[in-house]
Amino acid sequence: LESKVRIGWSEGRWEQEEPNSNRQFIFNEKLKFSNGKKAFAALIWNYYVLSANNKFSGLDFFIHYKVSQVVKLSLTGNNLLNGTTIREKTVMAFSSANSAFQLVGRYALLRVDLQL
Repeated sequence: LESKVRIGWSEGRWEQEEPNSNRQFIFNEKLKFSNGKKAFAALIWNYYVLSANNKFSGLDFFIHYKVSQVVKLSLTGNNLLNGTTIREKTVMAFSSANSAFQLVGRYALLRVDLQL
């Protein structure tokens, strides 16, 4: 199990308004499984707190399996919680910004590699 936490902080004021604090927290959990060089799997969960009312979760998985020296299989699942948009508002001392990021919808991809 692998865990990571990232914290971002900024504070700003626009003209005579009250100060605006922007705290961001990102939590990342990764559960890994490996069977030597033959198989590898990982389940990854991300939780973002971009502001008090703006939270987002993501869940992905990866499975890689070496069938033989010639054939390798991979199964990947992305955005399993099917999030659609990440929105972020930042207010700094001399500027403000609004950002929105559209996410690719939930999908799974099966891949077969042949090494001849």
